[in-house]
This record gives sequence, structure tokens and C-alpha cells, in this order.
Amino acid sequence: MFGGEWQDGEDPAYSLCLGWIVLSSCLSSGVSCDVDGDPPAVPACLCFVASFTCVCRCWSCHCFITMLTPEAMISEIHKQITDAFDVFDHEFNKTVDVREVGTIIRSLGCCPSEGELHDLLAEIEEEEPTGYIRFEKFLPTMTKVLMERRYRPIPEDVLLRAFEVLDQEKKGHLEPEELTKYMSEEGEPFTQEEMEEMLSAAVDPDKNVILYKDYVAMMTVEDN
Repeated sequence: MFGGEWQDGEDPAYSLCLGWIVLSSCLSSGVSCDVDGDPPAVPACLCFVASFTCVCRCWSCHCFITMLTPEAMISEIHKQITDAFDVFDHEFNKTVDVREVGTIIRSLGCCPSEGELHDLLAEIEEEEPTGYIRFEKFLPTMTKVLMERRYRPIPEDVLLRAFEVLDQEKKGHLEPEELTKYMSEEGEPFTQEEMEEMLSAAVDPDKNVILYKDYVAMMTVEDN
């Protein structure tokens, strides 16, 4: 999204930035940009940076975009990770139960598969596993994950198409037994605990079916 060269100014509170912005930044801000296709990184701004914030003007669509400097971005990410970790640090000793790590990671907007979660745990567990994860090992790994925008949630339209493929009769809903069969036998199978958690949120309590359009909309709202 952002790159460039930073030069110290005379006033220590300011820096001069000659940077580049990938034009998708403009699009994600809701501003139309006149560049078609995949947006390239282009010279975008000559601006002053103060208080870890940079206001840049895109030279292609001329919109203004307020962006955090790298230092502020990392600081904000560290705060998010710390806040999420602390919720599950019940002993207030900067450790959490290893079984809670998946929940913490998902609360940060990441949706790794079980295999990817297993790989992450292998990175942050002690050489001799204790059943607990230390914050000092969790923080740098999750900082890298968030900076690289790994394990992003699946877009709503993709999720909806997946449910529509399963709904072969085009009923607009699935029976709990149908979904259980697909999720337990196809691809990377859900565990019984994961399946029960999914059904508790997905099944309409009045009709006892999965109205998947409503379920997908609910999931994507929660991700946002």
C-alpha cells in the first residue's frame, strides 16, 4: 500500500516524505480512480509527516488519503495484539492457554485453516511444550502476520457461492445434517466441537435450517 523514502526535517516533529501509494488505497477509501486494471504503485505524494500521520495526494485521481507512518502502523498493530492477548491472560502473567490461541488470532481478523494454525503454533510454542504461549513469542509472529495481511477472511460473494454449490436443489437453505456431512467429510474436516460451534450460529432456531444468505451476511459483518 505504501512505500517511499523518509528524510528528516529540521523540525524533529516533521519528516519529508516522497512516497508511493498503490492506487487501490484510493478505491478502498471509496474514491473513484481513473486507472483501470490492477493498480500499480505510482508516485503519489510529496507531503509532511507529523504525529505519525501522513496526508498524501494521489497524482492519478487527485484524492487525499490519510495514512499512518510505518512507526504508527506497527504501534497500532502491537496495541491490537496486546489487547486481544490480555483478554485471555487470566493469570496476568503474559501467558495464555495454547487452546485459546486460535480464538485470539481470529479476533484479530485472521482466519487460518487448522493446518495453518498448527504451523503458527509450532512457531510460537516452547521447545518443550508447556500448554501455554508466552506473549513475547506471540507478539513478533502475529505482528508479521498482520503486516503481511495473511489469512484474510473469505469475501462474502465467495462464501455465498460455496453455499449455493452445496444447495443443489436451490432451496435457499441447507439442513443441518447436510452441512455436517459436507464439513465433516470433504476437504479439511471440521472437528465435532467446531461443527457444533458453527451450527449453533448458523441454524435458524425457528425453522431448524441454515438460511445461508443470512448466515453469510452475519459472518461478514462480524469480520468487519
